[in-house]
Amino acid sequence: MTDQTNNIKNRNVSEVFDAHPKAIREKLLQLRQLVLDTAAENHKELKLKH
Repeated sequence: MTDQTNNIKNRNVSEVFDAHPKAIREKLLQLRQLVLDTAAENHKELKLKH
């Protein structure tokens, strides 16, 4: 695991990210964070609607 992927709990997932060159890995991790943030925000909105 690299410093960037240490916060990924699933080792298999972190290994996939680590397999990419640093420049690509950084962009993929940014995209991953955007997806996770969006999912968390949508989850909050769904809770409010119920």
